[in-house]
Amino acid sequence: MKLKQNSYTLIEMLLVISILSMMSLILFHTLSSGLNIWERSRKFVVEEDIAIFFDKIGQDLRNSFFYSKMSFAGKENFIRFPTRIKVFRSQNEEIFEGIGKVEYYFDPNKKSLFRRQLSYGQALRNDPGKERLLLHSVESVHFAYYFLEGNKSVLKREIDTAMPRGVAVEVEFLDGREKRSLRKLINLPAEAKSINNQ
Repeated sequence: MKLKQNSYTLIEMLLVISILSMMSLILFHTLSSGLNIWERSRKFVVEEDIAIFFDKIGQDLRNSFFYSKMSFAGKENFIRFPTRIKVFRSQNEEIFEGIGKVEYYFDPNKKSLFRRQLSYGQALRNDPGKERLLLHSVESVHFAYYFLEGNKSVLKREIDTAMPRGVAVEVEFLDGREKRSLRKLINLPAEAKSINNQ
């Protein structure tokens, strides 16, 4: 009577180990390439979001005006001003333009920039309104305000009621492991529009 042998030969073991090693290398290379592509695409998404933010705040600032009931105020990571806004009516999805107030502010704990839009009635009632996330995963957002005094420009980090001639915005973000920043200077209309209390 013959006994059956159930063990593998050395050649069979080496063959299985080499196949598993090649499959592991292929899997690792694929995963590594996928992570590199994701990291590069994420960088472009952050830059696109910042470009959209620059366009939005630029449009809001160019439509701003002086109004005594809704003052222009700003600090290094916050800006609030009266401007023309578009409001969507939820029933008919009608869009109408009117006077309102817009706030942009950076939350360093969340590393996010938010925009809050208030209609005229909400602004006068001091309604907190609804915030909307514009940027996330950014290191910082800084606002600076330019005024014309005599023949020279003066830069201020904080304003209370005066309307500046220009607003500089700087956004810092991580690009891989190094910190980068994008800047934009937004000029306000030379002839500041004003709405007087009647």
